[in-house]
Amino acid sequence: MRTTRMRSFSGDALARIAFPIGGIGAGCVSLSGRGALIDFEWWNRPGKGYVLPCTFFAVAARPSGGRGPARARVLAAPMRPPYDAGGFGLPREQGQGLPHFQRAVFRGEYPFATVRLSDPRFPVSVELEAWNPLIPLDADESGLPLAILRYRLRNRTSRRLDVSVVGSLFNAVGLDGQAVPFRRAHGSLGGNRNEYVRGPGKLVGLHLTRGSTEVPSTPDGSIFLGVVDATNPTVQTRWPRTSWFDDLQLFWDGLVATGRLSGEIDETPSPPARSDPGSIGDTVPLPAGASRDVVFLLAWYFPDFENSWNLEEPRVARKPLRAWYATRFDSALAVANHASEHLPHLEQATRHFHAAFFGQTLPTEALDAASSQISTLRTPTCLRLDTGSFHAFEGCFDHVGCCPMDCTHVWNYAQALPHLWPSLERTLRVTGLQANLFEDGRQAFRSLLPLREGARFDRKPSADGQMGEIIKLYREWRISGNTPWMEKLWPDAKRALEYAFVQWDTDRDGVMDGEQHVTYDIEFYGPNPLSGTIYLAALRAGAGMAAGVGDVESARRYTALADQGARRLDELCWNGAYYVQRIPSSDEIRTDSHRTGSLGGSLDGIAPGEPPRYQIGEGCLSDQLLGEWMARCAGLERVLPRRRVMRALRSIFRHNFRRGFHEHPNAQRIYATGDESGLVLCSWPHGGRPTLPFPYSDEVWTGIEYHVAAHLMWEGDVREGLEIVRAARNRYDGRKRNPWDEVECGHHYARAMSSWSILHALSGFSWDGVEKRLAFAPRVQPTRFRGLFTAGTAWGTFEQTRRGQRLAVTLRVLGGCLDLQCIGLEWPGPRGSARLEVRHGPEGVGLQRRGRSLEIQFPAQVTLGEGRSFSLTVEPSTHLSRRKRSRS
Repeated sequence: MRTTRMRSFSGDALARIAFPIGGIGAGCVSLSGRGALIDFEWWNRPGKGYVLPCTFFAVAARPSGGRGPARARVLAAPMRPPYDAGGFGLPREQGQGLPHFQRAVFRGEYPFATVRLSDPRFPVSVELEAWNPLIPLDADESGLPLAILRYRLRNRTSRRLDVSVVGSLFNAVGLDGQAVPFRRAHGSLGGNRNEYVRGPGKLVGLHLTRGSTEVPSTPDGSIFLGVVDATNPTVQTRWPRTSWFDDLQLFWDGLVATGRLSGEIDETPSPPARSDPGSIGDTVPLPAGASRDVVFLLAWYFPDFENSWNLEEPRVARKPLRAWYATRFDSALAVANHASEHLPHLEQATRHFHAAFFGQTLPTEALDAASSQISTLRTPTCLRLDTGSFHAFEGCFDHVGCCPMDCTHVWNYAQALPHLWPSLERTLRVTGLQANLFEDGRQAFRSLLPLREGARFDRKPSADGQMGEIIKLYREWRISGNTPWMEKLWPDAKRALEYAFVQWDTDRDGVMDGEQHVTYDIEFYGPNPLSGTIYLAALRAGAGMAAGVGDVESARRYTALADQGARRLDELCWNGAYYVQRIPSSDEIRTDSHRTGSLGGSLDGIAPGEPPRYQIGEGCLSDQLLGEWMARCAGLERVLPRRRVMRALRSIFRHNFRRGFHEHPNAQRIYATGDESGLVLCSWPHGGRPTLPFPYSDEVWTGIEYHVAAHLMWEGDVREGLEIVRAARNRYDGRKRNPWDEVECGHHYARAMSSWSILHALSGFSWDGVEKRLAFAPRVQPTRFRGLFTAGTAWGTFEQTRRGQRLAVTLRVLGGCLDLQCIGLEWPGPRGSARLEVRHGPEGVGLQRRGRSLEIQFPAQVTLGEGRSFSLTVEPSTHLSRRKRSRS
């Protein structure tokens, strides 16, 4: 399958690249644009800028049979200015002062990163491919604490060479991902042991551990670095225990002198407060012009940690937690053995996903936005505990997680997890609707871990977060098709939904008008489109689930209230071009707050009769249709009239999209500047901007840009949607920002995973596991279209070819098992064309047409297992008059 080749980076565009490599909730290490390993985040916490001393890869080459010195290079390009030099010069302990390759070109197609290293003075060119297994629907194999590094060597000379690729790694067991050893010494080290081991097949490596220690409070664990299918392994279990700079000097001189490591195997533990680096590699013969791969496994095992982020809450502060991968493995060596034994399957499945994803006939910027943000799930933003539950911060600061934990109003936007690993997303619904639900129906919008302590985040509820939880439960039900699972959660979801009648919609007119805590970390008062549309979507979702469990009366009430609320929101908030907020006076708010028992800081110091601060008012809010977008993502019907939605979306684009920020005053956080383009959160095109509008109103958030872009595309404005996506990704160009780290309140921010919805908007993809219905309606390249589908229990590809009034489709299952009852397509011909028939499908296929929408019903459920495909053709019956037909 031909795949879309993504953008590459070189020169100054390498500066900010840090490509995360790791598993879901398992920590990661990042690959820099130069090809070096940086940001070692193995200890269940962020570690931006954290590197291990004496940890790098190198290559040495010399003519076969030769006895002279080898030529050697660190397997990375040199540092580029400006240099972050301290008082002792540039950093040196990762071999920065040694010879490097002259040039690097980086390309990232998540989960694969490729770095091409070249140097006209060196006889071998090298391409590094780094990755971690990513298999849709398989959270376990996508959650390995592991990085796989493949170095592809090519002999550029006319002579046969012997080439050694060696990796050096510091034994960091005892460190916590924050402490920085000085010349390999730190008080938390000591008793560290580097053991030479052989695993399954030809796996050889170093298992780095720590024995008895006088510092028991420091993290225990292990690390592994080894070579898969080693042909002529070379080893040095530890570097010389010397002073000054001798260890690095002796290591490098030895490698150059012989082209190999010393062969010394010394497994004696390190002295107190010290540890050792060790090296492992493989030497391969390389004929003239030939290529050869050397594959390394880098595994880590630090599963035990504690709740260090809720120190104000004694019920959970410092309570122990454990990572999921500890339920499968007992050491880094066990991780590496598993990966080595199953590497063919792990690699094949991951490459299938890569080919399916980047083989889609979608615009490059759309693939870039969606794929890059998957990486957030495999950074310290996300945790997976030994209970099996998934949890997440909003993002990561440099050394601690940001805004713990499971924030409902931020994770409303994230769409990648429920489609790629729906079983993990379902654990968030259980947490939110059971562990975090108070008796009165109020939901804690953050989690306190461990959940078994029974502690809840006891603050005012989040209106958008709590209503979003209802929509997401509906989404998980329709993706999984698991009605009994939804039915167990329905009583709690019903309480959470009807809490709105007590707190936010006391007059039950379908419009929220009480105090509403929202994702901007403030309270909105009065009718507004952000809370309003999410509430309407929650009512629609509640009606659908009530009907699904046989609660007919609740379904009727919620539907009627949603219908009434849509009309009422239109009356109150529609200004002819977009939806605005109707702000009550502070006197009205105080009266209402006495009744509901809540009062926000927006009224502090406000005189009677004056409006509260931090509101929207007459502003054009980019998030005003968030509930409508969430409804589309969940497979719900519209909550507002299409004409209103289209007009509002176009107003958002017209008023809030900036092509340049030179004239944009912003006293808030800065995410776009200068000549960059982007979508601001709010504008006041007709005046009326409050003296102090809501915080963040002048900012640019990619999570909001992507959902607005997707919504525009769903409604047919593909060009405008793609311009927003391009603007966001152009800001993350490697030179100014890291393309695999979109920030908001911290690195790897969860809201940006709204980018996954762009794929669905452009492909017209939807899946309903209850009805077993899969549909595509491509908005780009419909005559020859390829797309990825994920369908709860299966994933694969969809292909569509249009020739005149002939429509041919093929469905291929690449993983799991797909039960299918119906396919929805879009007919390319005129609405009034002749009767249609299906060829190459099962006998007795039913076909219904509404305008250009086609519904193909199978007489019996079609089941497709992994590796199976299914094809059919639809065309006017007159085209089949002389052919054998399968009539509908």
